[in-house]
Amino acid sequence: MTDERLLVRRSMLAAMRQGRLILVALALLCRAAALADDPVASDPALDEFDDLKGWSTSVSEGASLEIAQDTGHTGMGMRLDFDT
Repeated sequence: MTDERLLVRRSMLAAMRQGRLILVALALLCRAAALADDPVASDPALDEFDDLKGWSTSVSEGASLEIAQDTGHTGMGMRLDFDT
């Protein structure tokens, strides 16, 4: 292969790599925009655990389970204390 053809081939491969990088960047930007508009993705908490009323336990005979409020990652959390 001549030097000129080799240079053209390398240039084309570099352009293809750069094009793939641009496509990946665009895909990530589109995904970020979709998540920003999605209320579930921006607030994934199902329960803030500020109040544990409404939560109950059901255990097998011989076991015990207690629900307690505890510190969570970004607020309150629910802790399950059990003994078998």
